[in-house]
Amino acid sequence: MAYAEPVDIYVHSELELCVKDILSCIKPTVADIQKREIAINELADAIQIDHRLSGGANNIKFIRLARVPLVAYQSRRYNISCDISIDNQAGYVKSCLLRLISYIDERFRELVLLIKECAKAQHLNDPRAGTLNSYSLCLLIIFHFQTCRPAIFPPLRDLYKGNIVNDLKGHTTLRQVEDSFAAKSATYWSQFSGQRNQSSICQLLISFFDKVILQAVFSELGAMAPNHAISTYRGQWKPININRRFVRRAQVLRIEDPFEQTENAARAVDTEGLAMISQTFSDMHRKLSSRSAPLDRTSLINNLVRSETIAELEHRREPNLEPQMNPI
Repeated sequence: MAYAEPVDIYVHSELELCVKDILSCIKPTVADIQKREIAINELADAIQIDHRLSGGANNIKFIRLARVPLVAYQSRRYNISCDISIDNQAGYVKSCLLRLISYIDERFRELVLLIKECAKAQHLNDPRAGTLNSYSLCLLIIFHFQTCRPAIFPPLRDLYKGNIVNDLKGHTTLRQVEDSFAAKSATYWSQFSGQRNQSSICQLLISFFDKVILQAVFSELGAMAPNHAISTYRGQWKPININRRFVRRAQVLRIEDPFEQTENAARAVDTEGLAMISQTFSDMHRKLSSRSAPLDRTSLINNLVRSETIAELEHRREPNLEPQMNPI
């Protein structure tokens, strides 16, 4: 199966500046990470001493229609959004493995932040509205990294062969899976040390929206979706007739879960949502890659981030208006 990708992707200087500013705003700082840990510890303490969750939480919602029912809330102390699910080992394992994958290349974490922020701004990150959940967005980015030339990530079966979720129900431990990922990731890096992909984060952002694969691109997902699934386990599109459960289910977009291959991570996407995703991806690529009429900073920011992030960015750009004392 052949993959094609432009060798030289034009990046407008204004986009480079905007992406740098956006990342400086949305990347968690050490203080942010500490606040998240405190919020988690507060929850653990509340559960252990049998206090009511509402004592330290705002906007509590029970999402009963999710595949794994959960409680969503905001930490009252830091306004950090939290999701709580009970006895969800598979979700915990997948979070751990995504963290391990992010260690392979720091650009992955940055692109995840950018794409998730853009998806929220464009209303594409809401499975309850028929669009993509955050997990499937991460898998699309992994797939993008696997199909760059040269590749940034290997097929995930090269890091661990098998169905991890099922294996962990047997004698395999999470530590064994983590060790396999770490060892094989190191081997992968050593094999390609002389020809690593040098694309900038802006080039990866633009090419994400126009990934050319088998005459189809992410911006035309509808062309491949009826008969193929995106497989990060294999690092390629694969016909859905390989997976009988995929064939039986009437789903419009299939992104195979690499850690539980019988599951579709994009099962919530509906026909209207797929059309919206496809059109938005196409529009984003056109806007970001235009040489003749590149977007200015305001337009770029409005397309790439949410209103609250825009407010934070503008606040950071405001000059210091405090009166200055003249030296005597």
